[in-house]
Amino acid sequence: MKKKLLFSMLLVVMLAFSLPVSAQDEDPGSGRLETRADSTFYESPVATSSSSDVILSYDTYQSPLTGLTYTLRQSGNVVNGIDVSYYNGNVNWEEVKAAGIDFVIIRCGYRGYGAEGNIAQDVKFESNIQGALAAGLNVGVYMFSQAITEEEAVEEAEYMLNLVDGYEVTLPLVMDYEYAPTGSSGRLYNADLSKSEATAICNAFIERIASAGYTPMIYANKNMLTNDIDGEALAENAMIWLANYTTDTTYGGPYQFWQYTESGSVDGISGNVDGNFYFDNGGVFMPFRDVAVGSWFYDDIAYVYQNDIMDGVSGTTFAPDNTTSRGMMATVLYRLSQDQAPVFEEIFTDVHANQWFANGIIWAYQKNVVNGYDDGNFGPDDDVTREQFAAMLYRYAQSRQYDTSASADLGRFGDAGQVSDYARNAMAWAVAEGYINGLPGDILSPKGTATRAQCATILARFMQDHS
Repeated sequence: MKKKLLFSMLLVVMLAFSLPVSAQDEDPGSGRLETRADSTFYESPVATSSSSDVILSYDTYQSPLTGLTYTLRQSGNVVNGIDVSYYNGNVNWEEVKAAGIDFVIIRCGYRGYGAEGNIAQDVKFESNIQGALAAGLNVGVYMFSQAITEEEAVEEAEYMLNLVDGYEVTLPLVMDYEYAPTGSSGRLYNADLSKSEATAICNAFIERIASAGYTPMIYANKNMLTNDIDGEALAENAMIWLANYTTDTTYGGPYQFWQYTESGSVDGISGNVDGNFYFDNGGVFMPFRDVAVGSWFYDDIAYVYQNDIMDGVSGTTFAPDNTTSRGMMATVLYRLSQDQAPVFEEIFTDVHANQWFANGIIWAYQKNVVNGYDDGNFGPDDDVTREQFAAMLYRYAQSRQYDTSASADLGRFGDAGQVSDYARNAMAWAVAEGYINGLPGDILSPKGTATRAQCATILARFMQDHS
């Protein structure tokens, strides 16, 4: 009996040593998130010199997580945030929100740092994202990558997309690209990738995330962004989340998020937490999955959305390529005016007091911004053409007593003769002011329908001129 017991115990020990290491045991966060980052994440504050020929002035900001004052080398309003994973334990999200934290980026999973590179989910992901959303925080999600091929990067992106499906993720989906478990070991380090190879891997992740309608972002420290991947090239198609623990970073490339400490403190979380600044120039808090960063209309849609002029067709869809209607444009200009609601009049046979566009249409008619049809209808659902929108905006500008004297020669456009007489002055004004630039082939397409993205761009340019 004793021999059988001894044999069984020996067999268990042998099996334990022969089984492959699980992805859980190869969590790159176990040496990085659980303890402290290595020296490549840290930087001494910049020393100032009184003898310098050029003295640059930057804004400063005191972090509520550290109490320290940070030099801000990026423009934009500072938004406070954190990032969390399994290693932050149980989080009281209501307390976090009450402490003034506006956003959180949550780890959804990781690829093991061993040779097999198994993917596993962060066991706190679901409770973290549900709690953060319920508390009213803006949420982004990151994957602790150890991808060494473009195919693995796409696999990680697909894994993230499956996990976030059904959640209102308004911040970027992030590839956390760093060596693990330390800066001199692990599958990513051992792969000995060239800078161009590593950059291509990040780009594969970026392309897949963007194709799904989310905003992609790459997280890396200053050393990684400078020496191991091409941070500036990646920034052309994605946001950059810089990890640099200092009060005054010297990283010269573009970035929108700055993880400035791993030793922050906030109500609702026991122990240290990563502190982040987001430099808000508009756009990242949009919930629209079909407005990808880098698209020609991204900044303009962000501008009109954040100024409450245009909204999505649903909570997560803007539909930039959809046409716009007469009722929609009347409503948009009414919002822009910030005038009081008009007294409703039964002017048009197809506009009634209980319809969502009623106030906008009656206001626009009373201000001579737009008229109805000869048959007594307004046609609120009719598509707006490009020349119609130019005419509406032109009349709106006149109603606000803006200068509308600018006029461009439309002769350089091949289809200038197609512009209707009623819209000719308006189109000439819109082109002169730079609100309308024409389409490829040097055409105006005056009778073509105006898309929601085109209208957002024209409105954003107009609003910025008159802000």
